[in-house]
Amino acid sequence: NDGVADGDDSDPFDNFICGDTDGDTCEDCSSGYTDITDDGWDYDGDGACDAGDDDDDNDDALDDADSEDNNEFVCSDDDSDSCDDCSDGSYGLADDGDDNDGDGWCNAGDAYPDCAYDNANDSSVYPEQIDVNPYDECGNCHGDGFTADCVSNNNCNNMDCAGECGQANQMDDCGECDDSTNTDCIDLSLEFHAGANLVSFYALPEDISISSIFSEFENGAGLIGEGVGAVNLDGTWIGSLTEIAQDDGYWVKVSDAATLSVTDADPVNYDADGEVIYDIHYGNNLISYPYQTAQSPSEALGDAAANVYAFAGEGMAALNTMDGWMGSLQALEGGKGYWLVATDDFSFSFNGIGTGLTRTGRQPDLRPVPEVYSYAQSSHQAFYFVNSATINGEFLENDDIIVAYNRDVVVGARYWNGVFTDIPAMGNDGEEDFSGYCKQGDKVNFRVLDASTGIFVEMEAEGNIEWIESGITVINLTDKFLPTELSLSNAYPNPFNPVTMLTYDVPTNMAISLGIYDVRGRLVEELVNDMHDQGRYEITWNADQHSSGVYIIKMTAGTAVKVQKIMLVK
Repeated sequence: NDGVADGDDSDPFDNFICGDTDGDTCEDCSSGYTDITDDGWDYDGDGACDAGDDDDDNDDALDDADSEDNNEFVCSDDDSDSCDDCSDGSYGLADDGDDNDGDGWCNAGDAYPDCAYDNANDSSVYPEQIDVNPYDECGNCHGDGFTADCVSNNNCNNMDCAGECGQANQMDDCGECDDSTNTDCIDLSLEFHAGANLVSFYALPEDISISSIFSEFENGAGLIGEGVGAVNLDGTWIGSLTEIAQDDGYWVKVSDAATLSVTDADPVNYDADGEVIYDIHYGNNLISYPYQTAQSPSEALGDAAANVYAFAGEGMAALNTMDGWMGSLQALEGGKGYWLVATDDFSFSFNGIGTGLTRTGRQPDLRPVPEVYSYAQSSHQAFYFVNSATINGEFLENDDIIVAYNRDVVVGARYWNGVFTDIPAMGNDGEEDFSGYCKQGDKVNFRVLDASTGIFVEMEAEGNIEWIESGITVINLTDKFLPTELSLSNAYPNPFNPVTMLTYDVPTNMAISLGIYDVRGRLVEELVNDMHDQGRYEITWNADQHSSGVYIIKMTAGTAVKVQKIMLVK
């Protein structure tokens, strides 16, 4: 009567014996009735009785090596550190108890839990897995809470802000009390090349006056902010700019390379209560970048990017397009200043406050152009973003160089690097080195050194090429058509009311006259009468002051004459 038919029962006359159908080495009828779930003691409840279970308490220590096979918290002390290897319910030497100094020996068995080893150079007295030299690269105990950081007061005798030994917030040399090395005061060093340098300060000393920070600068050095400036005259700084601000950028002008050193500078923007807030107005804003760690414009701006049209640094720029940021400016860097071009008035703070700054890396070096196309960095600059550029219908390649000219003076150059390549165009800042550079209203012209042919190609620009200080313009470039014969194309539209356009080709340097005549041969209006270089020209005639009728266009170049009829219909 053990619930198993006699034919299947290994002993039909004994109700405590019937067989072992589940193969766990325990009799299925050990309880007097067949039940494989109750066929013997099963400590860990895994369905296998202890007699047939190699690990009764499921602590990963097999029964033959387990000092208490029905206790998952007790099994062994294989590392001889006085802590049970299963103290957390599972076998493991690395997690068998609290270990303040991280040396692999639990506190309970560690005679020197704070790194004060008497035999630190004699590993033979410790088990193999014990790290007898648990110090970080600064020589600090792993248990002090500052494993990865090297700061002057980081050791096993840390003094917290209350003046007591401990691991709490630490006081830095500038009187800052927190546990972040980002807020510790630093010695700031900025390198300046001869000429104009666009800079900012992510850390400042207590005295932020121009006369203090730039006390070692030479006579004649200049400092320019947005709408303010100062100049050093015989050791005295004179001008409306008197103090450095964390949210502003500056042009620093020096005649020779120089280094600016600022000791005990406090990077207050890393503090939650020192976050730099920028109040931006529409148009161009000369601002700082308040962090030492570089970030891309998209990372640094976050949602504020919706109000930003472009960034311009020293000789490089980035344009905010539908496809992301384009241009040679790829990273905002500590110590650099930037022009932010805003589409509206708004306020923002750069992303990056706290411990987790996104690390983009430094701004890539720009590919230097040949010396013949070099130019001086001016504190007055503009940028032309070339959306597309073609020669004979073919797009430019990476070895082609776009050169910007003001008349015949090189004012900027850049290797083609794809859609929206930014071409700088430097302006005249009044110094001798910038003679012939751009002034407000000048027309910038462009030429391309075609690397495949070695030919210097004149380019025509679609878009506004008028130079405007701090201007950001998008243009397209195509090779300029150079005609080989004199021609006058058909006026368009024709008939017209009251404006029509005339196109004519000049094959070489020559005098051109072009006039409008009535049907009686009388001159109605003279449109052109001067010397022309080789090229294609366009001119419009507005006939709103003339009556309807047929008129004659007559173009004369030397002995050659071109004529055509046009009709004004009002």
